Formats: sequence, structure tokens, C-alpha cells
Amino acid sequence: MEESVREQLIQVEDIRAREQLVRLHDVLRSASTVRAQLQLEVTGAGDKFMDAQATAFRARKPSGLPDLEARLLPAAMRCPAGRFAKGADDLLLSLYPAVAPKAPDLSYD
Repeated sequence: MEESVREQLIQVEDIRAREQLVRLHDVLRSASTVRAQLQLEVTGAGDKFMDAQATAFRARKPSGLPDLEARLLPAAMRCPAGRFAKGADDLLLSLYPAVAPKAPDLSYD
């Protein structure tokens, strides 16, 4: 399209038409630049996304805590269920608040 506008610029003698063709040529050139940038961004989006996902889920820094997936979870899977059942009541009780919330009085006495 730019090429045809350039050809018209050579052929047209009217100053007004030339000015309009120059503006049209500038718009087409900027549009092709934006299109090229957009195409580069779209074609590289998959790689950028994968890099961002890998960075988001990567451990920030090593800590002194044991690795859950490598050490704790496999060891927990080998433990008998009865061992977890013993501590289940204490664990559940620790999840409740120390003072039970009062139920609102909905009676209209």
C-alpha cells in the first residue's frame, strides 16, 4: 500500500492532493511500524509468559525449612493413619476460637 501511495505522489501534480498523500503515507508508515511491533510482541508472548511463570513459582531464597515435596510429604504418606488420628482432635480444637461467638437473639419478647 505504501508503494502505491508513493507512485501516486510521483504522478499527482495538485498540491492539495500531494499533501493528503504525504499524510496518508506517514499514517501508513506508522501503522506498519506499530504492526511490526505488535507482531514481535505476540510471537514472543509465549516465551515471556513461560519465563514469568517459572519466575513466579521459583523459590525466592533457600531457607532452613525442609522441602515439603522432597522430604515431608513422602514421610507423611508412609506414616500410619492412626498416628494422625490421635492428634486430629487437638488440631481441630486449635482451629476454633478461644471464646465461642455468641449467637444473636432473634426472639421478639
